[in-house]
Amino acid sequence: KTPVGYEIDFSKALAKVMGLKAKIMHAQFDSIIPAIGSKYNVGISGFTVNAERMKSVDFITYANAGLSFEVRKGNPTKVDPKNLCGKKVTLETGTVGEPIMEEAKKQCAAKGNKPLEIMSFKEQTDATTALLSGRADVMYADTPVAGYASIKNPGKLEILENSKDSEPMGAAVKKGDAAMLKAVKAGIDKLMKSGVYKDILKKWGVEDVAIEKSVVNPKL
Repeated sequence: KTPVGYEIDFSKALAKVMGLKAKIMHAQFDSIIPAIGSKYNVGISGFTVNAERMKSVDFITYANAGLSFEVRKGNPTKVDPKNLCGKKVTLETGTVGEPIMEEAKKQCAAKGNKPLEIMSFKEQTDATTALLSGRADVMYADTPVAGYASIKNPGKLEILENSKDSEPMGAAVKKGDAAMLKAVKAGIDKLMKSGVYKDILKKWGVEDVAIEKSVVNPKL
């Protein structure tokens, strides 16, 4: 499968302004950060910047995004984001939404409610398919991921609500690689200044993730 999306276009444009040609590698989400600096030069895959990830990589921000609950059109299984007990939630393994759902699962059990079932997939496309096919009741994903699923499947899905405030997303580079950090930061700044950055976001319908200024390792 050829990977597509705003981050793919962004990665290609970033390489171009750095005088390089991007070689896009497809990988399972939770395998990327451990391989930054050995297998990959840069990781751009919807990584929310958090303290745990910053222990092993440095980040240069390029977007802000929250998390969204997405259901099939018309919400046929009557999903209430405030009470997911008894529902099947699909998500991608290793994303920031996973521990949030694990906590919700514990709460359901502690209250003696029907169990919340988490369906965790190594590939986002499989998580989306689980929702579309009816195996899952709701998908929990980064807002741009949920938005892209809606665009790809017109009339089939709807976003119930955005559940988590926007947080910075960043391009990951090897911890302490000052030259790579500087080069990627300069490239992102160029894309923002030229307007290419906003054009890419507009093309994919995710303008709401735009940031005005890229920063290195933002304070959380």
